[in-house]
Amino acid sequence: MEMAEPVISVVSAASSFLWLILLFGLVKALLKDQRVETLVDSDLQGNYNDDEVEQLIQVALLCTQGSPMGRPKMSEVVRMLKGDGLAERWKEWQKEEIVRQDLNNHNHHPTSNWIVADSSTLFAAEEDPEVHLGQLKRFSLGELQVATDGFSDKNIVGRGGFGKVYKGRLVDGSLVAVKRLKEERTRAGELQFQTEVKMVSMAVHRNLLRLRGICMTSTERLLVYPYMVNGSVASCLRDRPESQPPLDWQIRQRIALGAARGLAYLHDRCGPKIIHRDVKAANILLDEEFEAVVGDFGLAKFMDYKDTHVTTTVSGTIGHIAPECVSTGKSSEKTDVFGYGVMLLELITGQRAFDLAQRVNDDDVMLLGWLVGQADIAGMRNSNCIFQFSLEYLKCWSKLHLIEDPLSWKAITTAANDNGVVVKMCFTTCIIFKVKGLLKDQRMETLVDSDLQGNYNDDEVEQLIQVALLCTQGSPMKRPKMSEVVRMLKGDGLAERWKEWQEEEKFLLDLKNHNHHPTSNWIVADSCTVFAAEEYPVYLQQLKRFSLRELQVATDGLSDQNILGMGGFGTVYKGRLADGSLVAVKRLKKEHSWVLQFQTEIEMSSVAVHRNLLRLRGFCMTPTERLLVYPYMANGSLASCLRERHESQPPLDWQIRQRIALGAARGLAYLHDHCDPKIIHRDVKATNILLDEEFEAVVGDFGCAKLMNYRDTHVTTAVRGTIGHIAPEYILAGNCSQKTDVFAYGIMLLALVTGKGTFDLVRPANDDDVMLLDWVKGCLEDRRLETLVDSDLQGNYNDDEVEQLIQLALLCTQWSPMERPKMSEVFRMLEGNGLAERWKEWQKEEMFRQDYNNHNHHQASNWIVADSTSQIPADELSCPR
Repeated sequence: MEMAEPVISVVSAASSFLWLILLFGLVKALLKDQRVETLVDSDLQGNYNDDEVEQLIQVALLCTQGSPMGRPKMSEVVRMLKGDGLAERWKEWQKEEIVRQDLNNHNHHPTSNWIVADSSTLFAAEEDPEVHLGQLKRFSLGELQVATDGFSDKNIVGRGGFGKVYKGRLVDGSLVAVKRLKEERTRAGELQFQTEVKMVSMAVHRNLLRLRGICMTSTERLLVYPYMVNGSVASCLRDRPESQPPLDWQIRQRIALGAARGLAYLHDRCGPKIIHRDVKAANILLDEEFEAVVGDFGLAKFMDYKDTHVTTTVSGTIGHIAPECVSTGKSSEKTDVFGYGVMLLELITGQRAFDLAQRVNDDDVMLLGWLVGQADIAGMRNSNCIFQFSLEYLKCWSKLHLIEDPLSWKAITTAANDNGVVVKMCFTTCIIFKVKGLLKDQRMETLVDSDLQGNYNDDEVEQLIQVALLCTQGSPMKRPKMSEVVRMLKGDGLAERWKEWQEEEKFLLDLKNHNHHPTSNWIVADSCTVFAAEEYPVYLQQLKRFSLRELQVATDGLSDQNILGMGGFGTVYKGRLADGSLVAVKRLKKEHSWVLQFQTEIEMSSVAVHRNLLRLRGFCMTPTERLLVYPYMANGSLASCLRERHESQPPLDWQIRQRIALGAARGLAYLHDHCDPKIIHRDVKATNILLDEEFEAVVGDFGCAKLMNYRDTHVTTAVRGTIGHIAPEYILAGNCSQKTDVFAYGIMLLALVTGKGTFDLVRPANDDDVMLLDWVKGCLEDRRLETLVDSDLQGNYNDDEVEQLIQLALLCTQWSPMERPKMSEVFRMLEGNGLAERWKEWQKEEMFRQDYNNHNHHQASNWIVADSTSQIPADELSCPR
């Protein structure tokens, strides 16, 4: 009896889970049969509205789906409870349920090792624990041999690097496609098999190919899929028999939408999300109703939701692989978006990528398809094959590497201009440039499949081409998500997105027109990532280009009355644009460093987009002017609010100061941990922490910022920053790292607590024996907080909270960069997580240091004095302000 209790608790935990599954099944059944009264609390005595009860049950079932990704967010639940979106969501859920039931109906061995679970993902017990087993039938080899007439060559419907696909008919009369992996049991073959089974267990959707079952023997691996009677989009476009009519325009539109829905489900509704990695017309299958079904998950990859990309060997099909995948091996959901965009062009034109290349062969675009067909690839490196894009600002030599198997193709086309500009690009770039030109000239008949014989709507074709071009942009960040593509295909948001894209294109052309040195570093390519030839790269994103006249009008002719600030960099003016919005216009001084300042700020704005980072609205560039346009910060900077506020303006209260500390930490943590490459600000101080109308902290002024590779621990540069905020290792050795920003953030925290500038803080600490941070530490140890805290607060603060903020400031300003916390840790400590433990460790180390100092006759303090840079000339320390 003594052993029974723990056993019972384990059994009851398992059985409670099973009871939950049974309960959800019962609720579903009662709802389906409209027997709501069986479910509703009898105490209500019928005083309820049947429709409202039904809706509430629907919400409950949506919330209790087995897959976390299938469940709505709580914000969506709130909207559904208010009557917004429930009907659509429920309808989607019912369709998915039908698919699940169909799977159950085909499972003839309920007691076999293929255990079926409604609300969980089970793993195989028999052979490989890495194979995810869902609602799948296990076929015997004999069954599939009978179904395919002994794997007869007459029944082959496809073949590739993976093996062959056979058409088959099962004993129940249903048609299937049997994928027989190559006989040699290679690691790649096993991975292919496991990947497809894994993906199917995660992805159940009407626009995704479902796996009916498998066969696994010691020598064979076979996958059984439903047979798609209408083949693939590729076969319908290019290999159809003469007796079969071409795909009409309405069907093509439906295919585009269905494929987008399927990919959006993989990206947004699976947990973890799935990247397909080989989206092309051959992998979009068509059922008997010509509904698009995304198939072939052999190259697919799981991706954690917190990841922005995964790095792998390049996989996919020539002409469909995104540029970033070719040049860096980085694969993300935006890689699929690129492949989808190319597939859309195939759907419109009826041609495959290589055929399209032949169609765009004119004086502007060299035929890359021809290059691929050449045997002497090595000999072509020194040939006169020049790619002259329609914008005529890239001239390159070509080099192309190919492997026979398209499933494991690796290619990098490296091009160089006369000054050695290295450009990474992909095969499809030529096609995209030409399509843009034809669309701009309204020559759509040149693009559209001649099989349609004019039976299409010009506006609809134009819209589909627009979607394709948005999907195939060079920068992954600029491409829409597949869920956005679905909405655009339904007519929601395409016009606005296209207008933004056109403005960007106009900007790129304007930039090229202002470039008097076509071989200089100001080279812009739409579908390529371009690296600097001479000095610095220019990263351009969705930025508006203002005319000088617009900004002169906005600032009353750059009037002195509108000056908000000035420094080494130039002058900042307040302005009002024609649309009424307020802006801050930074006018750079015309000196040797102004081009670097200008490029740096544009570069950072393209990499760093976050609510606690100042975003760049646009710029103006003329032969004599460089201006940067930012949103106007209604409450100025932290420094101005602390030390230059108007008498009528109340001081920053304690809660606002805490929020500012948290917001600034959040912004810096984003720069350090979430940008690629990461960014070191290098001039964190109260003046550069701006405050919006809600007093939310916004980190600004990226003029001194530095990009840093993730594998680097620091970069060595000339010292930049502001005296009193510069970390010791930066002053002594020029070593700059993210911990340099942490030091300056700690100094900024002291300014936030005390309301004083660094030099003002030095004065009360100024005697022969006490350095600034030692003095702060002493005040903290003696609980003399009133000596430290800003008198403007008039005692309206919490002593414990002040003490914690000072503790954090001291942790951030430690001498050794290694001992300082990362900004992400600072952020967590501000939220109350881990500060007590970290402070306790620091105190132990301090005791050790004091013991050491007591035995050391050289009483040199580790604590840097605020003006320790006074020996260094100011012009060497300050970057352009």
